[in-house]
Amino acid sequence: MYFPLMRIAIYSNAYGPSHGGGGVFIFAIAAALAERHEVFLHLPGEFVAELAANFFPELAGCESIHFCRTPIIHGPLRELRQALYDRRFDAVLLQDSTPPRLTLNRRATILCEFPLVPVRGWRNRLRLRSWRTVLGNSQFTAKWIAQRWGRTAAVLYPPVAPITPLPKKPWIFGAGRFLGHGRTKRQLEMVQLFRELCADGLTGWELHLAGFVLDTEYLAHVRAAAQGLPVHLHLDIQRPELERLYGEASLFWHAVGEGLDMETQPQGMEHFGIVTVEAMSAGCVPVVFAGGGQPEIVGTDGQAGYLWHTREEWRKQTLELIHDTDRRQRLGAAASARVARFAMPPFRQHIAELFHLANRLR
Repeated sequence: MYFPLMRIAIYSNAYGPSHGGGGVFIFAIAAALAERHEVFLHLPGEFVAELAANFFPELAGCESIHFCRTPIIHGPLRELRQALYDRRFDAVLLQDSTPPRLTLNRRATILCEFPLVPVRGWRNRLRLRSWRTVLGNSQFTAKWIAQRWGRTAAVLYPPVAPITPLPKKPWIFGAGRFLGHGRTKRQLEMVQLFRELCADGLTGWELHLAGFVLDTEYLAHVRAAAQGLPVHLHLDIQRPELERLYGEASLFWHAVGEGLDMETQPQGMEHFGIVTVEAMSAGCVPVVFAGGGQPEIVGTDGQAGYLWHTREEWRKQTLELIHDTDRRQRLGAAASARVARFAMPPFRQHIAELFHLANRLR
């Protein structure tokens, strides 16, 4: 018979498939904790159980997970009620990127994917202090949590299910939502660079871009820029098709943060980069912008992929790999081996250690 060790409440802001890696991250945490604990997973929106199962199939039919609606908190009275409600649980975990609300749970953890704004004012500092533990999704995020929130954050890397490499084709692949503002994935810049490569004589290669469409106007610009090129857009596709594209592609492009200053505009970087890990697991060689959490994934020694700072470096590295098949194959194999540390088994172990400590504090 199953006897849960703890009752844990998780509050998530993952509102749908377009939320991307944040949804995968929080559902992976819920699945890992549900192996030993009773989990109350609070999600925004309706049909939350179906949403979670689509994100993370391991949640489907899990009897130790209860799906609830994330509360909407406006005003000090509702905030106090929610803080008191937290005390019904042995531990709580909140996923947020803004200064958190108050909690009265003694084993409260906040998972911050990036601190979007500094903590200002004594009330917000008191609220933040009520959370015992702060987690970041990368060393990059942890650095900015220290600067903007004044807290030391432990690093919990998101887990990534490995993708099986397939026979490689002369494809460059990019994955991410189509959005022309905010933390854009820069598909337009990818198409523009690919056009330059083709104009300089590149033949036989294709550019494939996949993602959810959040900005139809931006998508129209991408389509227009791709006219006459071997560029293929894979829009709102299901997971099996996405994994096939990863598996068959030879190179992976990621340009989030290009053109931004990492010290003054850190929120515009890729704070971790699940898509880069997925690509590397499938044997794609990453050629990615050297900002945010990307160096932590790829490494800085050039043995599992390339990091670039300028458009010219991006172009040069891509051409080097296109013209050197042996090196491309070696780096692809090294990339796949490197990201094993982001797989589910070490992630589950880390989660167990975090909440075993919380259990001992009871």
